[in-house]
Parts: sequence; C-alpha cells; structure tokens
Amino acid sequence: MQVKVISLVLSIIVGTLAFQATAATTVSCPFSAKELKETFNLEFKEGQVGFESDFGTGKLLSCRYQGKDMSLMVKQTVMKNPTQTQGWDSALAGKKMKLENDADNAQVQTDQGDNTNPNIHYARQGHIIEIRMLGVGKSNPAFSATQKKIISLRRFP
Repeated sequence: MQVKVISLVLSIIVGTLAFQATAATTVSCPFSAKELKETFNLEFKEGQVGFESDFGTGKLLSCRYQGKDMSLMVKQTVMKNPTQTQGWDSALAGKKMKLENDADNAQVQTDQGDNTNPNIHYARQGHIIEIRMLGVGKSNPAFSATQKKIISLRRFP
C-alpha cells in the first residue's frame, strides 16, 4: 500500500514538473500574437509550446502560433556549446538560397516539393532557428508575400 501511495505522489510531482516545463515562455515562443499581426496583417493566437526535449549537447524547443488558415512554426535547437552550430545548414533538404548581406547568414529552403512553405533558417548565439508558415504552399498566391514577411521578422535570440 505504501509503495502505491509513494508511486502515485511521485507520478503527480513528475507530471506537474513536466507541465510546468512546457508552459509557453519567451524562449519557446519568442513572438507575441500582436507582433505577428503587425508583420503578417493576420490574426494569430498566442504561441503554444510543442515538442521539447533535452539531448546530450543541447535542447530542442518548438512553438506553434495558430491562425485561421495557417500556422507559424518556430523550432529552435539550443546548443550548450555555441560552436556546435557550425555546419547547421548541411542537413536542410531541397534547394537552399542564402540571403544576401544577412548578418546571420540566413537561408530559405526553396524546393522541397509539396513541403515547400515560406521559411527562414539561421544560426545565432548557439541557437539554430527554423521559422516556417504552414498552410501556405507554393501554389498559394500569398506565398511570395508571406516569404518576404517571414524574412522580415525580428531575429532572436
């Protein structure tokens, strides 16, 4: 009986800590809904933390901002040693286009077949960042304008 009670208490504590760890923060969700509305001229809900996980040399963070017909996804790989971000772009699929004169050497993926969405990727201060607008494919008339707006978003961290 005592073992069951202790086990129950421990599972409640672990569950509570896990819930607290996934609460939206400016680290996980760096933009406000207001900031996104100003950039995209569209309504978005405040960011919701997605999958997050620690691994040996860093941590994965993700956030999703839901709009009416699209959602903005923000993924971060935060490295414990900032030099470990070197070569981050070698894993990007499809064709890549580097942005000219970009302080972060940002890139966009330009051809991933059906998975091509407006996006930007960059590494800064030990963080590898991916920002992608889901629900806006290459055939969508808003694709080009949305791509330009993603590139114009405030950079973080």
